[in-house]
This record gives sequence, C-alpha cells and structure tokens, in this order.
Amino acid sequence: MRRFELNKHLRNGHADIDDNHPYCRIDLSTPAIDKSLTIRGISNLFVECGPNPFSLYLLLNKGACVKLQIIAPNKPTDWMLNVALDEGATLQATMVDFASFGGVVTINGELFGQGSRLDWHLASLTRNDDVKKYIVNFSHKAKDTTAHMRNFGVIEDKGHLTFTGKSHILQGAIRSSTHQTARIMVFDANSVGKANPFLAIDDNDVSASHAATVGKINEEHMFYLKTRGLNDDEARRLITYGYLAPSIKEFSDRKIRDRLTTQLQVRL
Repeated sequence: MRRFELNKHLRNGHADIDDNHPYCRIDLSTPAIDKSLTIRGISNLFVECGPNPFSLYLLLNKGACVKLQIIAPNKPTDWMLNVALDEGATLQATMVDFASFGGVVTINGELFGQGSRLDWHLASLTRNDDVKKYIVNFSHKAKDTTAHMRNFGVIEDKGHLTFTGKSHILQGAIRSSTHQTARIMVFDANSVGKANPFLAIDDNDVSASHAATVGKINEEHMFYLKTRGLNDDEARRLITYGYLAPSIKEFSDRKIRDRLTTQLQVRL
C-alpha cells in the first residue's frame, strides 16, 4: 500500500483517495489551512494533529469504507472534523488523546446517504491542569442510517474534561439508529468531568439512546489490586492503562501503536 504526506499531495487543500491510494497519512503540522478529501473505495486514513487550528473535511462517496485513526495535538489548539457519508458509506473512526493540551475539538458527522454508518470512539487522558472539550454532532438525514458514539475519559490532577454529544434524526430518516455512550473516570476531588448527551428525534420508527456516567474509580478494584501488593499509585496507573489502552489496537501501523503505548505510559 502507498503512503504519502497529504500536505505534499494537496493542491489548494483538496485531494482524492481511491483504490489506487488505499493508505493516506495526513500531516497537520504545517501552517493551518482547510483541507478536504473525497474518498472512494476502501481506505485507511491516519491523521496527525498539529499545533495549529484547522478544519478537515471528508466526503465518503457511495459505498466507500474508511478506517480513520486520529492522534490528538501536543499543544493547545482548536480544530474541527466534518464528515459527510453518501449512500452505503461506512466510517470507523478512533481518536486517542493522551497528550497534554487544552482546546475545543468539534466532530460533525452528516449521514445524508441511505444506509450509511458512522462509528466514533474516543479515549482521552486529562491531567495536570489540562482543559479539554469534545463536541460530537451526528445528523441523520437519510433512511436506514446508523451512528454509534463512544467517548471514554480519565481525569486526575486538576484536569477538566467535557464530552458533549448531540444526535439528531431528521424528519424522513426512518429506520435510523443512533446511540451514545460517555464514561468518565475521576480520580480526585480537584478534577472536573462533565458528560452532556443530547438527542433530537423528528420522526417515528427510529432507535435512539444515550448513557452517560461520571464517577470515581471503583474502590473494590483498587482494594483488590492493593491486596496483590500494588500501592495506590501503581493500582491507579494499571486501572487507567487498562481503561484507555484498548483504543490503541485500532491503529493499523505497529510503530504508531508502539508510540502511543509509550506516550500513555509516560503520562501515567
């Protein structure tokens, strides 16, 4: 499979991905410009967020199937991802955020093609006075569309983390399904976690749900680990690692998986 730096491939911030270029690496470390991609066929897309604000636009053509993998920036910044899915298109998106930064990240998913599907999974570690806000919006505009939103976070050491999820099934989007899950584990009283789920349903014959949990670490888990000889810090690190590390497996490149594992271990 061919890999290339998107910022070198783009002309005026636009490019196409098709079966001739099934793997794309987007380098967003360059000065901020809006970038857009039209994707055809089956693609594996890796996004490296840089220190500059930016907007990224993805259009999945009819029947496109994309595995999107995103790494959060290492410096404070705001950025936006807009995704539009045509008929039968599928997007499986995973973002890991183990970095020390603050900012607002906005994800907009528009399912305008019948039978399109969007799966979003975020794993975030917030500590050392980090202030992070994630806003994820799904809009169902066609029949038989499906969207799943899963946001998981761990907060400690005066960190602030907010998940806001908005799912909207519009009139006429019958037989559509939208579901949200937000879980935040808070380690200390000086940290703040908020989960704000919203559902807007404009038609019948649909399925919609949300589940949001913000709470302290399970004391029984801590007690069990300490009976096995671990102290408080070791038990905390092990629980946090087990909570966030599974998202790393979604990344296709072994070197990137190793890098993310090291980053998580260092921040713990």
